[in-house]
Amino acid sequence: MPTPPVPPPISERHYAVLREAVALVAERGYAGASLRELARRVGVKQPSLYHYFASKDELVAQILEHLPTILDVRGSMPPSPPLEAIPPMMAQAALYLYRATDWGLFVRFVFALSLSEPRFRPQLKGLFVDRLSEALDETMQPFIERGEIGREDAHHVVRMTLNAVSLLMIEQTILYPGEAGVTDADAFAAFVGRFVAAGLAGLKTQA
Repeated sequence: MPTPPVPPPISERHYAVLREAVALVAERGYAGASLRELARRVGVKQPSLYHYFASKDELVAQILEHLPTILDVRGSMPPSPPLEAIPPMMAQAALYLYRATDWGLFVRFVFALSLSEPRFRPQLKGLFVDRLSEALDETMQPFIERGEIGREDAHHVVRMTLNAVSLLMIEQTILYPGEAGVTDADAFAAFVGRFVAAGLAGLKTQA
């Protein structure tokens, strides 16, 4: 997976404030996430928060800007993998995001912010739809240029793989955490990867 653009570094204290703000908005929504409560959670007086941001809107802007730092999301891809290797790699990447980073917490933050403050939706779309689509298009571009897959099919492959695994992880980590009888995520991700890879092989055969 392409590594997201890295913003200017922030201090460990600044990082801690932003991460706690993510948790607070995820829990209480934008309106309910008071700066007084944020200051209490990070152990400072409320005026000290203005050293980092001037308003709650600026706080949200900083969270979105520093997303890779807050979540510690890093990624790389082996050089020149075959097309059929991409779906299994993306399925495992989705598992990694929810298991090894705070991505699930950030998804809760995005839902809470988008539902309670529609004015942020264009910014969220720019981050999660436009920028992510550009990064994933970059991943698929070599295969498109070699004529192994069409651009629209490449987009569908990415969406199908990531959305299937991500939805299961949202169910298990956000909607119904700890409930018995849930689908085994490793087995499901492996199946999704194999299924989409087999579909790609079929597309190449028909070409």
